[in-house]
Amino acid sequence: MSHPVTAVFQPATVALLADVEKRLLAQAASRDARLASWTAQSLSAGGKRVRPLLLLTAFEACGGTSLGPTAQHDAVDSAVALELVHTASLVHDDIMDDASERRGKPSIVAAHGRDGAILVGDYLFTQAFALAATLPKEAMAITADACRRLCEGQLREQELLASGKPDRDAYVAVIRDKTAALLAAGCAIGATMARAPDATVQALSRYGDAIGHAFQVLDDLLDVAGDPAWTGKPAGTDFVAGTMTSPYLNFLERGGRLPARRDPAGFATVREQLFESGAVAASQLEASAYTQAALLELAVLPASPARDSLEKLAELLMERAA
Repeated sequence: MSHPVTAVFQPATVALLADVEKRLLAQAASRDARLASWTAQSLSAGGKRVRPLLLLTAFEACGGTSLGPTAQHDAVDSAVALELVHTASLVHDDIMDDASERRGKPSIVAAHGRDGAILVGDYLFTQAFALAATLPKEAMAITADACRRLCEGQLREQELLASGKPDRDAYVAVIRDKTAALLAAGCAIGATMARAPDATVQALSRYGDAIGHAFQVLDDLLDVAGDPAWTGKPAGTDFVAGTMTSPYLNFLERGGRLPARRDPAGFATVREQLFESGAVAASQLEASAYTQAALLELAVLPASPARDSLEKLAELLMERAA
């Protein structure tokens, strides 16, 4: 069964994922068998491949398929490079977080140690830019900018967590750089590869940015309100870690108080207070506002099945936020 997010994209675009997967795994090749095996493990760990799908859909929505097979081949390679960057960032995130699992499987750091995981992440980044270097310079520049923002967002997130203080501006900035940057980059690269006007490239970049914010706010909301049987992870992890996400920021802004000791046993009480105070509903409205903003950016595109897919993705997020 297809994932509900993946299912909103056009069948022809989803079919290209087989090509994306093939080229992704080819990037794991190395003269060292261990490095090749560990890198392939990170790439085959699952995931919805939303970034490649967004890139390819933006490419099609901007008329890229009319440019011929060479342009489509380059668009697929751009999607592969972006997914390599994303996977590398996850490997390095798990090192920093000392995470034992990734998508229900042992993380690379848990399976092969800190040094092995550092090397896998570095190798993925290297392969991403070796591939990006063969593409038009605009795609390379957008990919590099997204990587810079990933690093900046990760550092800002660590600082925010260490401070233990609520800071909405910092929270939004972390989402913009750590989560939304690659989604915005995928949309912008797809439009660029289709030779779209700069105004269209920028509009699709803003669409991807808004989608990224909506995704993250919803993810943070599900940590409070989601059913662990459906989300696949225990609720309250942000509460225990002391992470000030949207529901907690809304709660504090409504005069709520959080316990100094983040004991997992106290989460049920806090969860009830988040609902009663309206903090959960406020986060739902935040996610809906971001998805509405994303929809508005699509006005630059002509009507097409690809544009429909981008609209359906935003609408799916609104349904989840309701």
